[in-house]
Amino acid sequence: MELLLLLSFSDQKCIGAPAFRTLPGIDNWCEINCLRYPPNCPEDACQCPQECVAIGEYAGQDGADSFCPDQCLKYQSECPPDRCPCY
Repeated sequence: MELLLLLSFSDQKCIGAPAFRTLPGIDNWCEINCLRYPPNCPEDACQCPQECVAIGEYAGQDGADSFCPDQCLKYQSECPPDRCPCY
C-alpha cells in the first residue's frame, strides 16, 4: 500500500522582521528556512506577509489589486514597497 502525502504551504514569501532588516542576508535566510519543510521560521526574526495592497497612484489603476500580490507574494519577488506594502 502506498502512502500519499500532500503538503500544503500557505506562505510563499518571507522576509526579515523589522528588528533584523539591517542584518545582511536575512531576507534570503528567511526565504530558505521559512519555506522549507519542516519550516524553521522564528517569528521574531522573520515574517511572511499574506497580503499586499496597492497604494498611492497604483491604488486607483485597473489590475492593481492583482498586480501587488502577483509581484510581491512570491519567492525572489520584485515588489515596489512604495506602491505595494505587504502585511
